[in-house]
Amino acid sequence: MKSSVILFLMFLCINVCSQEFYGAPMQGMANTGLAVPSVYGLTANAAVIGQLRRPRIGVGYQPHFLTNDIRAQALLAALPLGRINALGLAVNNYGLKATSSLLTLRAIYVRTFGNVFSTSVSTNYHQYHVKGYGGDNTLSLDLGAHLNVSNSLSLGLLLRNVTASRFDDTIDQYVTREVGAGLLFNISKEVLFTADVYYNAFREIDPRFGIAYHIDDLIILRGGATLVPMQYFTGIGMTLGKLLCDISSSFHTRLGASPQLSLAYGF
Repeated sequence: MKSSVILFLMFLCINVCSQEFYGAPMQGMANTGLAVPSVYGLTANAAVIGQLRRPRIGVGYQPHFLTNDIRAQALLAALPLGRINALGLAVNNYGLKATSSLLTLRAIYVRTFGNVFSTSVSTNYHQYHVKGYGGDNTLSLDLGAHLNVSNSLSLGLLLRNVTASRFDDTIDQYVTREVGAGLLFNISKEVLFTADVYYNAFREIDPRFGIAYHIDDLIILRGGATLVPMQYFTGIGMTLGKLLCDISSSFHTRLGASPQLSLAYGF
C-alpha cells in the first residue's frame, strides 16, 4: 500500500467500527442480518443460530480497500444441541499487517423457546496490540434475541457490550457499545428484505437496508446500502452441496471497494 494512501487513511475522519466483522452474506446486504438465521450471525446477533438444526462452520477473509495491509479474518462455529440449546464460537481479527491487531474471541450460549423465540449471551474477550508499543485486553458481554413473528417476518435485537467494558485510556481503540434492532421480511420465496438500525454514542442512528434474490437453489444475488456513512454493497452466494460460498464487497465513496470471501459448511 502506498505511503500516501496510508497517510490519507490516518487523517480521514470517518466512523469505523474496526472490531466488528460481518460475513460476506451479511456484507452483501449492507451488513444487515440481526434477524437472519446464519452461522455469520455469531458476530452480530448470536440468537439467530437458535434456528439452525445442524452444526455449521464458517471462515471469512476481507482485504479492506483492496489491500492486504488492512485485513480482517474470522472463524465461526455453531453447534445446535437438540431443539432447545445451542453453542457458538467466533474468532475474528482486524489489523494493519505487521503493525497492529484487534482480536475478538466470543463464546456464546443460545436458548430457544418453542422454535419461536431465542435468546443469546455472548462472553467476549478483546485484545488490542500495537507492535513495539504493547496493548491491552478486556472482557465484554453481549445479549441478543430473535423472534419469529410469522412465516414471513422475523425480528432481531442486539445489546452489545452491556458491561460498558473498555480498554485502558491510553489505548486508541474502543469496544463498541451499541443497540441494534432488525427485521427480516420474506417478500416471496425468491426475494427477502432486511433492515437493521444501530445506535451508539459515536455514530448515533445508523440505518441499513438489504435485499436478496434467489435465482434458483444454487445462486443468490444480494445488494444493499447504508446511510451513515453512505455506502453501497453487493454480493453473490453459491450453494455447492453442503458448502456455501459467498463473495461480497462494500463501496466507499472515498476509499473504494472492500471485497470479502466467506465459506460455510453445514454438516
